[in-house]
Amino acid sequence: MEQSLSIYRFALWGILGVILLHAVYYSAVIFQAPRGFRSMYINAVMAQFLIYSIILMLEMLVYWIIRRRLYRVVWVRLHIITLWAALVLIPLVYVCLYYFLGDAMSPERFSHMLAAISAFRTVVFWGGLVVGHLFFIATIVKSFSKKQAPAADATNTPDILDEFTQ
Repeated sequence: MEQSLSIYRFALWGILGVILLHAVYYSAVIFQAPRGFRSMYINAVMAQFLIYSIILMLEMLVYWIIRRRLYRVVWVRLHIITLWAALVLIPLVYVCLYYFLGDAMSPERFSHMLAAISAFRTVVFWGGLVVGHLFFIATIVKSFSKKQAPAADATNTPDILDEFTQ
């Protein structure tokens, strides 16, 4: 019981952390936008932030509903860890690479490197989301499924002819 509540808290704070870091990240994107394009950036970034936040809040609600009957705690941890990797770590690494490689390379080489890094980021991002949400779906399905009663031991059941063997 206590372990399921602690994993619920882990999931809750993990998802809230993702939402908070996305708010900071999107704020930085908006403020880095050129003045003439800022309104266009605000609309696109806010729509993406709202979609992510709504989906993550729904996941928090699901974890709150099933907090007392979690099937596998490790599945919840894997979901949250892959969510952090896909939504926080990968964009952070991308921004760091963009910042540091931009000064160290020629513009032509940097553009080719940026295309390869962007493709890798996209694959890892969507792969992490798919894997994480497979664990999320498996947790939901197993948490709502009926608990199986332990099977009766066939060796201890009395047979019809047991009374005649004595």
